[in-house]
Amino acid sequence: MRQLLLLLILPFFMAAYSVTEEPNIEIILYEEEPTDEDIDPEGKRSFNTFFLCNMDQQKGVTISNYNGSLIGYVIEDPQSETVLISFTEEEDFLDFIFSYTGEVRIRLLTDYYPLVGYIRLNNQK
Repeated sequence: MRQLLLLLILPFFMAAYSVTEEPNIEIILYEEEPTDEDIDPEGKRSFNTFFLCNMDQQKGVTISNYNGSLIGYVIEDPQSETVLISFTEEEDFLDFIFSYTGEVRIRLLTDYYPLVGYIRLNNQK
């Protein structure tokens, strides 16, 4: 009897959890290798620095250990690196990310170097 009651109640708790769970996506980004023109104001270049990026529809895009600002968001085909769509507004970028299904290359444009990462999105809306 106890097991039957548990089986009847458990789906309600699981449904409540999934509704309140905040969706987020984590991705490892790296600084795209700079060209001669991509030198920071101090004349330095940095290669293959990695960052953890968290994308959350409520909290926005946060990048650990990165102090620069994001000035653009680009979605590219992962094989050809052809631009599929680009955004200047974070909210529009996140709306796309949380509704798209497929593999993409993400390029976040910053004050210095683009931050790039690959991700497979499987959104079922």
